[in-house]
Amino acid sequence: MEPLLSQPGTIAAKTGEVQRIVTFYTVLGAISVTLFVMTEIVATSTITVWAVAGYFHLSKIPTVILAVIATLLCLWVLGIVFKLAMNAETDPENN
Repeated sequence: MEPLLSQPGTIAAKTGEVQRIVTFYTVLGAISVTLFVMTEIVATSTITVWAVAGYFHLSKIPTVILAVIATLLCLWVLGIVFKLAMNAETDPENN
């Protein structure tokens, strides 16, 4: 574990008992995983808004309200996915 901490560009963040290792590549990996998962979530959310608006014959205002609700849910899930990805990428057992 010590050789990883002595490499240039490596930051060790101590949280509780686990010492996390944060490098450019771990952050890049977390961002990549988040973007990959979010493309699926955004596509599903968009299709859901389109299907519900079409099924119930919603006008523009209710459709926009539904889209805003779906967007807020997507942003909430984005935060959770990024948090989980950072925890997985910076775990010393994965490095």
